[in-house]
Amino acid sequence: MSLLKSSTKLAGEGTSQVNNVTKCIASSYSDKQGTTPNSLDTWILDSGATYHVCDSLSFFTAYREVHAIPVKLPNGNIVTTNIVGDINITSQITLKNVLYMPHFSFNLISVSRVSQDLGCVFAFTDTLCFIQNSMQKMIGSGRMINGLYYLEGTQSQVEIQTGKQCNSLAIPKTALWHFRLGHTSHKRLELLQKLYQNIEVNKVDFCCDICHLAKQRKLSYELSNSRASSCLELLHMDIWGPFSTPTPHGHKYFLKIVDDFSRFTWIILLKGKFETTSKIQNFILFSEEHFGHKVRYLRRDNGPEFLSLSKFYISKGILHQTSYVNTPQQNGRVERKHQCILNIARALMTQSHLPPRYWGYAVLHSVFIVNRVPSNAIKGQIPFTVLHNKLPDLSQLKVFGSLCYVSTQDNHMSKFDHRAKKCVYLGIKPGMKGYVALDLHNHEIIVSRNVIFEETIFCILIIHQNLWEYMVPPNDIHSSHIAPNTTTNDQETTNNPSTRQNNFPIEPFSHPEPSHTTSPSNHDQPSNSPTDCNQSHDSIPPTPTHSPEPSPTIPLRKSTRTSKLPSHLLDYHCNSMTHTTPYPISHFVSHDNLSPSYSTFCLSLLTDKEPESYAEASKHECWTKSMQTELNALANNNTWVIVDLPEGVKPIGSKWVYKIKRKADDTIDRYKARLVAKGYN
Repeated sequence: MSLLKSSTKLAGEGTSQVNNVTKCIASSYSDKQGTTPNSLDTWILDSGATYHVCDSLSFFTAYREVHAIPVKLPNGNIVTTNIVGDINITSQITLKNVLYMPHFSFNLISVSRVSQDLGCVFAFTDTLCFIQNSMQKMIGSGRMINGLYYLEGTQSQVEIQTGKQCNSLAIPKTALWHFRLGHTSHKRLELLQKLYQNIEVNKVDFCCDICHLAKQRKLSYELSNSRASSCLELLHMDIWGPFSTPTPHGHKYFLKIVDDFSRFTWIILLKGKFETTSKIQNFILFSEEHFGHKVRYLRRDNGPEFLSLSKFYISKGILHQTSYVNTPQQNGRVERKHQCILNIARALMTQSHLPPRYWGYAVLHSVFIVNRVPSNAIKGQIPFTVLHNKLPDLSQLKVFGSLCYVSTQDNHMSKFDHRAKKCVYLGIKPGMKGYVALDLHNHEIIVSRNVIFEETIFCILIIHQNLWEYMVPPNDIHSSHIAPNTTTNDQETTNNPSTRQNNFPIEPFSHPEPSHTTSPSNHDQPSNSPTDCNQSHDSIPPTPTHSPEPSPTIPLRKSTRTSKLPSHLLDYHCNSMTHTTPYPISHFVSHDNLSPSYSTFCLSLLTDKEPESYAEASKHECWTKSMQTELNALANNNTWVIVDLPEGVKPIGSKWVYKIKRKADDTIDRYKARLVAKGYN
């Protein structure tokens, strides 16, 4: 399998473009430490490539492992890859069977592959490229830069300013702890200054622009004066979400649990509400065993995701209390925690300029901060101190989103390879002595203890929105000779009612699981790693092995399964068939010009044909069984008596009538055959 076609088969500007791409590929593999691409989402439109290529798993919406695929490069080298997947470039362009090539420093889009898969048309000018579907509607565009056409308007075109482009923010030294603690108020900083000698606070309360942008709010609810008498006696729970786009690990919700006595808060990220039952059971079993206190009361709203836990509450002796419908004020303590944590998370996202898809790390870091600053609800005490009877260690706390350098692994490194990676700090890893960082080069999540921080420097990530509005005259693109070949994947997603609304936009993206890195001990001394006592209680660890078997759960009322077309319609999607001829019919026949409903109707007519004669029906087992069932029914009902035909009498003829009976979802219920008399005889 070759990655690129021979450049001798192309002519004109196409040959020049293949030569340019060839040089890029050769340099990419001859020197892996070459120039860093100026965009994390740079896609080159290559008319000579036979397959799509991507250099980072973070772009894949789905991928799978296959047998090693050899790929021959223009410089004669042969590399292999065993990962193939799909990537959503835009809302209208989805790349299928993309090869994952981690050593590439750029991404390739095969023009021929896109044309075959989507049935679209590419029109190239001296500086621009336009992509139209079979309805002559523009679905993408590109621009020529240094002899190559780059795709524009992708959903997450992110450019990173590294090195000298990193902006050094002028944070006053006395305000550094204000940034470290997620823009905590001046009053709370003064309380912390009395407990920690190394915390410096301005004598005069300064004006922080980020605080105004992130914490502006409406009037709050009235506070209740009642309070539980011990830790874990009363827990407040609520679910926040969904976000319009999941986090890199697929989370759309988070479950928040607040202890009424200590005001300590736990955050559990959820991929869907279906995970609520198991997460609550795990939390209650763990907290009772770990803290030595019993959960007696649980206060929540009337969400259906909590209903399946009734038997579990009874078995544990827990009295659960619910609020009235559409009255979140009755669950005000957890609602106010929503506001507090989201204010900090919004401030962290604002100061770091990270893409919104990293909101999960901002939320987890926010609750880590909230549990370690004084709370007015418990008279200036610190929730961590009330729950653990000791002061939290703030030495490992760093400015969220700041620049950091993570030591690289020593495996297979040469003497002149880099000893660190430039990253963005995303928080502290619960349950581990390490920091979470985002690699600026390939957007991978790294967990390491060997990190050096530059807390006054932020690496700004500039987001370019999908805002193109081009109109191409039909006579400028001659596409009448190109037949449509569109592959459509109709996916219906269940839009569950939102418990809370997202306060900042989320863009679609996906990332691989964090990779844990360690480095030799002879590196520069990194910052102190987190301690065990500060990292284990903001998120929920796995269920203890000795916990009892959870009771069977009741399924939620709304399904999250992806709806699919009836199976008898899938058999007649021509574009999903394997082409065994050089000119398949799907290249010349298409339903693109029809509405979805009429196209489905046309396909249903071709699915199961009802026979018109006995000779035709007898060839199919389903109709043979149906006719035998009809004859047995007539015999059991004594429909006739067999006698000899009298002389001079002409018998009445009969015929078979066939009909396919369908269910409400258009699937086949049964094949029905009826033997009827010919009345016209």
